[in-house]
Amino acid sequence: MSTNDLQKRWDNARTDPKHSAALEAGDRAEAQAAIAAEEKMAAKEAARRRAETIIEQLGGLGRLQAMTGAKGFAYDEHNLSFKFPNRRGPNYCKVTLEIDDTYTMLFGRIRKNILTQRRQLVGVYGEDLIPAFEDKTGLRLSL
Repeated sequence: MSTNDLQKRWDNARTDPKHSAALEAGDRAEAQAAIAAEEKMAAKEAARRRAETIIEQLGGLGRLQAMTGAKGFAYDEHNLSFKFPNRRGPNYCKVTLEIDDTYTMLFGRIRKNILTQRRQLVGVYGEDLIPAFEDKTGLRLSL
């Protein structure tokens, strides 16, 4: 049921006294559920856009995958993480967007599903993500 339909039913229930008591509780619950679902979808969309922005600041998805073999991308509200093959050094990166519009980069090594933290950089600006990644991993994101 669309939000407009819920609003119409809610308005009708409020103006018709014989239906208002019966419908009020049900419509209110439906309306609240619809609003909660919309807010949840908006939060997911915002998280996806943040993750896409981080990937673009790292040179784009295609470049990241081609140059490093990155895979296993995951994101949530403020984080993007991915794995990449690397024999020596880190094979995992987690980039977190901070409140002050800088990033925290965590580099680690995953082995047998256990993460060992190797390095953490705090206060990295968006334009410095590529040099920081290249410096800490030894992998290049450009030719």
